[in-house]
Amino acid sequence: MFDTQTLDPQLVTFKALVCEGSKFEDYIIIPLDEIYVPPMADNPVRKKGKDPVNINDLTQSLSHGIDYSLMPPIVRRCSRIVNGKHYKYELIAGNHRMEAFANNKYTKWIFGVYEFALDGYSYQDSLLPFQLMENDHKPSLPASEGDISNVIVRMIANGSKLVTNDEDSIRAFVKKYCKNKAPNTRGAIVLKVIRACGTYQDVVTYTAKDAF
Repeated sequence: MFDTQTLDPQLVTFKALVCEGSKFEDYIIIPLDEIYVPPMADNPVRKKGKDPVNINDLTQSLSHGIDYSLMPPIVRRCSRIVNGKHYKYELIAGNHRMEAFANNKYTKWIFGVYEFALDGYSYQDSLLPFQLMENDHKPSLPASEGDISNVIVRMIANGSKLVTNDEDSIRAFVKKYCKNKAPNTRGAIVLKVIRACGTYQDVVTYTAKDAF
């Protein structure tokens, strides 16, 4: 089993994510019991909850140690008391890895600390695109087409500054924040959002499913 006493944040080589309304602070070691993990029901990027297969794979992988080239899980500083327990941080990304840490009986790990809701952007506008970008990098489980489209629909409905109910805006958003998705997958996400929002199209695109 990997010895977490050897963890060294200075060895992390993953380049911090750059996303509107957020700012990277540092990579640091944090005791896991200082991190509040919000219920999965509050996470629109993971509508179906946690994936047991992915948790099992991560448990096996992390039992052998850390890959410093991959993005660490993400937190923000957010002091709060929940059910009588004081937490210093809130988990932003890394629900599956937190389960794997528990399975391996780890008590601490390296996390990336970020600030959100900066430069006039709402918490939603800074957080949701960030989570989509995070899920677009290993070792995170990629967000599904449905999860991504649901996030974008939610942002549009709440008056996002980053994406509006316009086909060009939707396409640009998906291309920017889901750049590692295959082009046909990005196209399918755009169509899901357009249909959910009733977005105007100069040319209406139909899929094979629409013909039946």
